[in-house]
Amino acid sequence: MIYSWLCILPPLVVILVTILTRNVIISLASGIFTACLIATNLNLFSAVILATQRLFQETHISGLTTGNNLDHVYTFSFLFLLGVLIQIMNHSGGIRAYTHFLLKFIKTPKRAQQTSLALSSTLFIDDYVNNLTVGAIMRPVTDHFKIARAKLAFLLDSMSGPLCMLIPASSWVAFILAQMQASGITNSDSPDTLIQQDALFVYIACIPFLMYPILIVFSVWVITLFNLSFGAMGKQEAEAKKTGNLYGGKPPLHVANTAHEQLQGTLLDFILPISAFILGFLAAIAYSGKSVIFGGQAHFMQMLQEADPFWSLWVASMLGVTMALIVLLSKNSLHNFYYIGKAFWNGFMLMKNSLIILLLAWTLSTLLKNDLHTGTYLAELLPHDLPVAYLPFLMFIFCLGISVSTGSVWGTIALMLPLAIPLYYKLALGSPTFLNNLYPLLGALFSGAVAGSHFSPITDAMIMTSFSAGCYHLDHVRTQISYASSALIGSLTGFLILCSLPSTFSYGATIAVCLGTGVGVAATLLFIRASFGKKE
Repeated sequence: MIYSWLCILPPLVVILVTILTRNVIISLASGIFTACLIATNLNLFSAVILATQRLFQETHISGLTTGNNLDHVYTFSFLFLLGVLIQIMNHSGGIRAYTHFLLKFIKTPKRAQQTSLALSSTLFIDDYVNNLTVGAIMRPVTDHFKIARAKLAFLLDSMSGPLCMLIPASSWVAFILAQMQASGITNSDSPDTLIQQDALFVYIACIPFLMYPILIVFSVWVITLFNLSFGAMGKQEAEAKKTGNLYGGKPPLHVANTAHEQLQGTLLDFILPISAFILGFLAAIAYSGKSVIFGGQAHFMQMLQEADPFWSLWVASMLGVTMALIVLLSKNSLHNFYYIGKAFWNGFMLMKNSLIILLLAWTLSTLLKNDLHTGTYLAELLPHDLPVAYLPFLMFIFCLGISVSTGSVWGTIALMLPLAIPLYYKLALGSPTFLNNLYPLLGALFSGAVAGSHFSPITDAMIMTSFSAGCYHLDHVRTQISYASSALIGSLTGFLILCSLPSTFSYGATIAVCLGTGVGVAATLLFIRASFGKKE
């Protein structure tokens, strides 16, 4: 189809229907149908066929016969098995035992939230593993202290993706390095090389310019340390403290098993399955990445680039469930055999809505990318003749818009890097500050992609986090926007300041001024909003 403003209509429909219905499934379905109508020139019959085809394609079921592209099959299986794992650990009493253990050391709501952030800081290798694991561990603890589920979701989402971007030892950075090399940043002297530099060195140098990831991690710690509460999140927290309802006055999403279904568990009932899950994931990453540990040739970063995270998550969940079953059956109760079948059914019911939402979000994202070319249309609006100093600010805005519209961080990066690197090479080649100006440009690109995922209702990160925290998806979207907006404004300000800095500024001075300004703006907004929180 010809690129036009119509390609941004489906995301707008999703937002509008969300406001009207407060039902994310209906909203995403409306966006998919709108996208299909536009892609088929308003042919109703063809639109229905296209929607059906795309939905089926996004299940990746066809890969079962070809052996190719099974990512979504692995993801669905992983989520289902994770639901089963939670059910088994709950029945065995493992979750309750671990909660009681943590409560010996966690005495206040503030400490509970800080513990969640600290745990997230140790699981930076993958965002799915991060927020799902920490959510399973911390949800019973935060429930004990009457912390709103939406607040837990914010704690998880603010740390998982941003930490994967900030720490150059994650699945995210492995993906980004591969994209950077494909876009022309390599050590080789091949004809395709535009910038002859080590991609990892360039990435590390741009980390101080990852304005939004830095500011959102900074913001969530400030909010936690100073007990700041305002906006939509403030209302959820006030409701939780006053009535004990952790869902903003709504009915609970997932009702826990009743006491008579739980056995008297021990710490091992929790630690062994979770350890099997985490260690299994790390081993599967090393195996699929052809690590030297398993006789391959790949060292750490090469391993992460080659690894299959979706297969690894599936393997990890299989090992976690297997270990949980072994622990449960070792209790020698005949009732446990009956409960195993029930756990699998309850695990599916626990995950059902999340699986549907995830499928719809993937389908809409594919339609926007491959059928409507929404990201390409937005990217082509980027001016190609502006001074280099303005590029980071514009890049941040464009990547933010693309990420919000398409719901994909990785998709935004994969689209924009091949456009941004040649554009920068054309505009800045020969400049004495060539590399120093490249770092903030890349930082802005990656920052905008991450920021968009925190403001888009159709991103898989939002969906996963909503499930992990056990909160209503749209509540998570609304409350996170309320809290993350300070980091977003701080990032915009930092990149705007960058436009006015003289080219003679050193790398360190540029970081100090831009990042310092962004931190100051974000912190000021947080405290101002908190001081007027009761009036919002």
